[in-house]
Amino acid sequence: MNFWMRWVNFRSLRDILLLVKANPAKLRAKDLSRLATDEGILLGKDGQPLGPTTHYHHRRTLERLGLLLKHEGRYRLNNELRETSALTAHVAYGKELDSEEMEAFSNVVLRNEDCLTLFFQRMLRSTETVEDVGEFMAHAQPIELRVVQENISSRDRGRQIPNETFGGRSQEGYVAIRGAESSDWTMFYGTNAIQAIHFGLRAWCVDQLNFLDEVFHAGGIYTIFPRHVTSRLSPDELSIAMVESLCFEGEWTTVRVGNFALDCGIKLRVSIGQTKGVLTSWMEKHSDLVAAISTNERFITGGLSVGQRGALLKGFLQRPGGAYVSHLRIHRDLRSRLRMEVPVS
Repeated sequence: MNFWMRWVNFRSLRDILLLVKANPAKLRAKDLSRLATDEGILLGKDGQPLGPTTHYHHRRTLERLGLLLKHEGRYRLNNELRETSALTAHVAYGKELDSEEMEAFSNVVLRNEDCLTLFFQRMLRSTETVEDVGEFMAHAQPIELRVVQENISSRDRGRQIPNETFGGRSQEGYVAIRGAESSDWTMFYGTNAIQAIHFGLRAWCVDQLNFLDEVFHAGGIYTIFPRHVTSRLSPDELSIAMVESLCFEGEWTTVRVGNFALDCGIKLRVSIGQTKGVLTSWMEKHSDLVAAISTNERFITGGLSVGQRGALLKGFLQRPGGAYVSHLRIHRDLRSRLRMEVPVS
C-alpha cells in the first residue's frame, strides 16, 4: 500500500499552482519553496515559515494528483487535465476555495488510484471507478471508520475492541474501514496508514473539499457519507423533505438529533450543518410543536480527547445559552405548518 497522503492545505495547493503558472518550467523545488514563503502561501499561524517537510508534502501531493509535472527538475502545470484551468483561473493568493475549485480538486483526488484503493473503493462497488465528483455522488454509499492511534496492551485492547472483530495487531495503531451495512472491516496498520487515511484523505474530503461529511459516535466510530459540494435543495425544500421523513405513531415523535441529522444528510446528500440548521430553525420558530431535550456536556464528552470531543458534539444542537440538545420531540402538526409557510412557486 502507498500511504503518501498527509494533511495539506488545499488553498495553499491552489496557490502553488498559481506560482507555477506565473513561472512555467522555471522553478526548482527550492525556488518554489522560497516563493511560497515570500508570498505568504506556506506560513504557520504565527506567521513563521513552515518547514521543508511541509513544503515537500504540498509539492508531492500536487505531483501525485497529476496537477504538477517536473521535467529536468523544474515544474510546470499539467494542462492536459481539465481541472488545471479551473484551479488557475483566479490569480489571487490566499482566497478561500470556491465551489468550482473544490470540485476540481475533488475530481483529481477521486481519480487517483492510491486514494481509490485506500479509501473511496469502500464507498463504491469493488469494480467501480469514477471520473468526477458528480459520478461519485450517483454511486457512493456511506462507510464507517475507526481510528486507534495510541499503543494498546493486549489486556486493554480486549476491553476496547473485540479481538475477533479487529484482529490482534493493534499495538501499532490502525485504521479500520467498512461499508456502513457491512460486517467486514478492512484493516490498515501503523502510523503511516493513520496519517494517510485519517489525517489525509478523510480530513481532505470532509474539512476542505466538502464532498464528504461525517458524524462521530460515542463508540469511537465515524460514519462518513457523500454530500454535494453545493446543495441541490433550498432551505425551504430541505425543511419540507426532512419533516416528510418523520414517522408518527401518535401525536408526537422523538428523534435523536445526531441520528436524524445523519439519516437526512445521507438520504438528501447534504451536510450535517445544513440538517442541523433546519432542526435549529424548527426548535426556535416552532417551540409549541418542537420540544428540546437537553443533556449535560460532561456526560457527552467524558473521557474523550479534545479532537474527539469536538467531533462528538457535532451530533448535538446547542441552545443560545450553551446547553446541548440531544433529542427533539416533534408534533405531527409541524408538517402541515411548514407546508403552509413554504411559498408556492
